Amino acid sequence: MAIYQTGGYQVRPAAVEKVKKAIREFVPFVQENEPDTQMYLAWQQKLDPTRFLHFFIFRDVAAQALHGQSSAVSRFEAVYSPELVGGNVVFSDYEMVAGKRDSFGTPESAQILKAFYDAVVRRDFTVAEGYLADNLEFEGVFETYRSAKHYLQTLSGLMQITVRLQVKEIIAHGDNAAIFFDLQTKAPAEGKVLVAEWHQFKDGKIFHVRSAFDARPYAAMFARGAR
Repeated sequence: MAIYQTGGYQVRPAAVEKVKKAIREFVPFVQENEPDTQMYLAWQQKLDPTRFLHFFIFRDVAAQALHGQSSAVSRFEAVYSPELVGGNVVFSDYEMVAGKRDSFGTPESAQILKAFYDAVVRRDFTVAEGYLADNLEFEGVFETYRSAKHYLQTLSGLMQITVRLQVKEIIAHGDNAAIFFDLQTKAPAEGKVLVAEWHQFKDGKIFHVRSAFDARPYAAMFARGAR
């Protein structure tokens, strides 16, 4: 279950620029290393620039714990903590009533698709499964799978021979997203191909995928599996 949280604080006027610099250095770490931190925004109050408010959306308790335990958080705290005035950071938890997270920049479908493939690259298929609808339909070049579990069985097998899976681009609009990635594999199906996939989303999960790529390096492998 997603966790929605804010953290508000005030710093000394002389420390404002130092804290802003620390924020700008900290947020890229979150973007690059915390795929299950689904949103992290740092705002500065216009009427009182010494006041800051951070918005977080974590995929679950584990994602929140990972964030809190990171060395980057410790470094950021070391910058702002000595400059606090009016008390410590005030954290508040919320429940989602309604919203449109697309308005924060990256469409939600793109965030989900990126998080899914981040988990796949890590070979963390338990986390990856959480982004898929149980009745997922995957239309591939060789086979069609009609459940998330069946699809992940095949995908985990593919990742066993994968040398590199590098996402090149994700393009999203509403409940649709396309991903393009380079895939390099080793024997028994050695090859380098560009994969294009169209993903459709419902209730925050991937429920339909259509994949296209140059299938020649993998034809023999799938033919053996079919026998």
